[in-house]
Amino acid sequence: MKYLVLILLLPLAFISCSSPKQENNQEVYDFHIIYSYQGTQIIDSSWRINRLDRNKLYINLEGWFSNDTISIEDNKHKIADKEVVTTEPSTETASFYEVENIDEIEYLTFKINSSPKVSFEIARKDFFIIGIRKGTREHKKEITVVFYKKAPWYD
Repeated sequence: MKYLVLILLLPLAFISCSSPKQENNQEVYDFHIIYSYQGTQIIDSSWRINRLDRNKLYINLEGWFSNDTISIEDNKHKIADKEVVTTEPSTETASFYEVENIDEIEYLTFKINSSPKVSFEIARKDFFIIGIRKGTREHKKEITVVFYKKAPWYD
């Protein structure tokens, strides 16, 4: 009988260990960073990327934002402060930001809704287009930061 109870309780221990904890009613997101992204939605066209100013950092909010409150800041400025964004379904983009003087940007900080702030370094200035994607995978909320090597294509 002891072994039967132990076997029945064992799966509950694994479930509780693998679930992220929420503190102070904060939303929980899995954050991922992809450097040098070259996916299927990328255009290998020099005219598209040459039209962009390489002294600026371009930030695209992509994926499925729905009345989400976001904040973005770099080491010197607030780029978006508690801005409510929703994705345009035809392009799967929610908002777009241009930040001057990429050489002065050391890191970005991103916050969505009640999640904690997440900071990431802007180490390579030649990847000057960043996509911040909201989505779900396996029933978990996730934010993916993508450093594009080439210009993204939005249909």
